[in-house]
Amino acid sequence: MLRAEVANHPGDPFLLTVTVAGAPHSSPVAVTWTADRLTVPAPRHWTQLPAGRSHQVSVLYPPATPDGYALIIDGTTTDTGPELTVSITRAVLHRRGRPVEPNGTECGSDCIPLFPR
Repeated sequence: MLRAEVANHPGDPFLLTVTVAGAPHSSPVAVTWTADRLTVPAPRHWTQLPAGRSHQVSVLYPPATPDGYALIIDGTTTDTGPELTVSITRAVLHRRGRPVEPNGTECGSDCIPLFPR
């Protein structure tokens, strides 16, 4: 289901990370699948992060249309090399505004949880 949703979001997604200094960082990336994980190029600052620790990242696919849903995939990685393998912890379709129907989430906007279900 998540792979199909990724296919519905054309264009480059953005990898959202935090630098060693704690500043937010975003960069457009190409995403590939490795089994049930995402593989993305690491940002340049990533090699400065402590090796062997788990780091949280997000991959953001912008909406395909102005009123469409953005796809947000959260995950963790322990990689500090040129590529990151991201273990997915959460994925949601999200757009601003009140939900058309209550969807049982804590989100005050229009959210559709995809993973975990």
